[in-house]
Amino acid sequence: MGLNSPVALQYYPLDESYYIISYAVPPDLIFDQQPDYIILLEVYGRYGLFEDPRFDENYALLHKIPTDIYGSDGMLIYAKKP
Repeated sequence: MGLNSPVALQYYPLDESYYIISYAVPPDLIFDQQPDYIILLEVYGRYGLFEDPRFDENYALLHKIPTDIYGSDGMLIYAKKP
């Protein structure tokens, strides 16, 4: 699912509190679609997805690629827990 997917677009706009920069991942998109893997900059999930308790229950961090682009704390790769 990409940023411009018609499925993803139905979850926007988000409340402004989810944004640090111009993009944020909607938590309900992740929990409704249940992707096997999620790859995102940390900044895109900081005030929404990563604060939702369902995220830690359902996903595990596989790898963190160091980067501070857009003020992020890494490019993160998560896998759905079995």
